[in-house]
Amino acid sequence: MKRFQSISVLLSAITGVLVVLLVSVFTYTAKQAYDRRETAVSLLKTVDVLNDVFATQEALRFEQGEMSTALEQSGPADVTTRANIENMHKAAEKALSETHQRSSVEADGPIRNRTKIRQARTLYEKRHADALASLGQPLAARPARLQGDWSDSVNGIVAAINLRTRERSLYIADASAFNNEMTKVIRLVWATRETVGRDRRRIAEAIINGKRLTSDQLQQFAEQGGSVNYPWAVLESDRTDLPTFPAELKRAVDDVAKVYFGQIRATRRKILDALAAGKPSPLPVSEWLGESDQSLKAITDVSRAAFSLTRADVVKTLDQ
Repeated sequence: MKRFQSISVLLSAITGVLVVLLVSVFTYTAKQAYDRRETAVSLLKTVDVLNDVFATQEALRFEQGEMSTALEQSGPADVTTRANIENMHKAAEKALSETHQRSSVEADGPIRNRTKIRQARTLYEKRHADALASLGQPLAARPARLQGDWSDSVNGIVAAINLRTRERSLYIADASAFNNEMTKVIRLVWATRETVGRDRRRIAEAIINGKRLTSDQLQQFAEQGGSVNYPWAVLESDRTDLPTFPAELKRAVDDVAKVYFGQIRATRRKILDALAAGKPSPLPVSEWLGESDQSLKAITDVSRAAFSLTRADVVKTLDQ
């Protein structure tokens, strides 16, 4: 009888241990699931913030290019040009405000670098007002430093908001191999977009100037072309060689190959050849800007597709 009682006690003890073990395992598993969910929620906010940051940079760069080109013109800007610049400024302001709001939610507290961003934005607003006011004057009457001050103010605010993206991009890249690949794509695309944007603006300035290009200028344009070729060659290689390269990205990359490398590069070459020979540009500056806008948008669409794919991957993790 005692033997049966001891077995019963032993079984009860074993059962108790198993219950405790199961509860511990379930608790640990639940904690892991909760932590993964919180990480995915935080990651999703970060992806949205970075998407806003890059959209803001694009709006600022478009405004910068349009204003800088207008400031190079010899006469006062016409009504259409001024209205276009004002609309671009409103779009940039809206993008800045939305990025600030979403960053506040994502940070769940004070935003690092906020003071520097606020100072850069205040200067950007002042330089915009100064530049816009001067558009009613001929080139000779505008302050000598106006063009440089305007460009510096835009570069300053882009640099200020971009400081946050470097740290957060690494956070996204570390989340998964797929996100790491998409982050690489985004950075390559924006390196390309920045270079193409500067090149576009300098060609517009050369068209307005109308003078024969010097050997130094031709060398600079050649270097800018090379600076575009390298990062894009990396992206083209991934598009061709990686079997996991998403179809959405392939379409966006192919569109850039068609619009920028197939069309705009050819137009760019004709303009540079004409200016190098001391002849007028075959295109007026307004047509050049209009055509080259399409290439900038096509390049930016690649990063938009990469952001969309990254967000979908994070949402999938969150659902799981």
